[in-house]
Amino acid sequence: MKTRLSWPCALAAVVVTAAFLLLPHMVYAQQASLIAQLPQGFRDDPDVKQLVQLVELWNNKELKLPAKGVLVQRLTLRLDEVVKGKLYSYQTNDWRQDMLGQASNNLPDQLVPASRISNAAALVLVSLFIKNITDFKAQVTATKTQTRAELELPLFLILGTAQSGKPSEIDAELMIRSVFAWWTTVWPFCDKATPGKTT
Repeated sequence: MKTRLSWPCALAAVVVTAAFLLLPHMVYAQQASLIAQLPQGFRDDPDVKQLVQLVELWNNKELKLPAKGVLVQRLTLRLDEVVKGKLYSYQTNDWRQDMLGQASNNLPDQLVPASRISNAAALVLVSLFIKNITDFKAQVTATKTQTRAELELPLFLILGTAQSGKPSEIDAELMIRSVFAWWTTVWPFCDKATPGKTT
């Protein structure tokens, strides 16, 4: 039975992923747009472009996600499937209730962008998405509307957690910690919730 990754292991995995995918493209890109910093093969990908647009909307304080009540309903369905599939030993009903409690009690009824996502943090988020993009395309019809709908819940959980302490900026470390706090519930920014399924 698999067990939950330790924080150092998860951090190392994310950092290595980001470095492998993106660091070769960052030498020249300090002033470049986010999309220009990505590997060439992903710059015109419609799903990647949609995620980048959502990041930009957040930083412009224009991103509007559904209310918490709607997204917690989606989270409940996702957690039901996670526990049913149970890839890791920690994915129990108690864990499910804890995740729902965290979302219900710790996140705002309506998430309003306040803390800017740094360039490095955005690259971490996009790199995790690119890592799972093949599975994403296999499971989600690639239209802007459906891509956005699939990203709304994980972005609510990750960004809501990242800015909960009211930082002026969401840096790369804070982004990684926020992803890890919801690990296996924020696909496509982590492992799939259950084999061969989207939630």
